[in-house]
Amino acid sequence: MQIRRALLNPGIVSELEWAKAFVLGAHPRVLCAHSSENKVVIFTDAFLAEDDTLAGIGMVAYAVRQGRVAKKFYMSERVPPDVLKEMQSVTSKVIAALELYAAVASVELLAEELRGRRAFIFVDNEAARANLISMSSGVEVHAKLLRRLSHLSSKSSLFIWVSRVPSASNIADKPSRFDTAFLQSAGFVQLIPDWCMQGP
Repeated sequence: MQIRRALLNPGIVSELEWAKAFVLGAHPRVLCAHSSENKVVIFTDAFLAEDDTLAGIGMVAYAVRQGRVAKKFYMSERVPPDVLKEMQSVTSKVIAALELYAAVASVELLAEELRGRRAFIFVDNEAARANLISMSSGVEVHAKLLRRLSHLSSKSSLFIWVSRVPSASNIADKPSRFDTAFLQSAGFVQLIPDWCMQGP
């Protein structure tokens, strides 16, 4: 039985088209046994200030090999005004979108480090955490980001665990506010995100 597209709203059509493409192009998931000592721990954060005209995202990540920190990365970026305006035009939950963007951008930047390994992502926004766990959202800008993450997870056999960390314990809080001197002096490598707002 064929359902007429005219009876469906654009959001449902978009999700169904994505699901069809995902099923047709999904990659087999590769499981690596005995990989618990090789993992990546990621902390992300975002902030919004000055009457919602200034926003930033931050990330601090540790690649652990055989139980020891082998590589250290950080991200500290001001959100471009056009990206911030686009988010504000489509959702009132801008901080949640920024927090989600920080997490998805971090996974994209660390994709090679994460391939076939466990990833532990700590975010300090409950809505972003719930979206990342359920991999779904009724907010379209969130859904686009989750589709990007789903595509990357399938393509690179990523295994991601998500939890919330309070701001006071979140090492990514300072870089989200552009304070990075302590990371630079400790030898962290800076990564630059791609600000594209579209899904795969």
